[in-house]
Amino acid sequence: MRQFGAILAIGLSAALGVVPAAASGGGHDEKPNPAAEGESPVAAGPSDRELDIPVVTVPLVDDRGRLVEYAFVGIRIRAESSSKIDRIKADLPLLQDALVRAVNGPPLASAATADADLRAALLVRIKTAASSVIANGATAEVLVKDVVRSSP
Repeated sequence: MRQFGAILAIGLSAALGVVPAAASGGGHDEKPNPAAEGESPVAAGPSDRELDIPVVTVPLVDDRGRLVEYAFVGIRIRAESSSKIDRIKADLPLLQDALVRAVNGPPLASAATADADLRAALLVRIKTAASSVIANGATAEVLVKDVVRSSP
């Protein structure tokens, strides 16, 4: 039974993208430098004037309108100052609602849509939804951090 618990913990860790210290090469507490690995600066954690929005799920359909896969979208909002981020945080539930409504309205893209085109379409809808909730001048930039596709 103990072995089953260990296997379950490792499976959950893998599913959540968490690497146990023993498997990561000795439990070092070093944080990788995204710039050194060639990643985009969006991949790094948010600064004091940025806010990561919880992942938004986007349904993707085929030519007949049937659900084929989902896209899980990470969004980051970058404001001009940390005080403006505090105002955005206060409206976070409204912002999340507007984002979910924006990506679940008319079909956004088909499953055959290329990732770059999907990102562009998402960005248009996300910016529109964000501007409808966020007070004027509070946001400087809305970014799509990542898009991960998955079959239902």
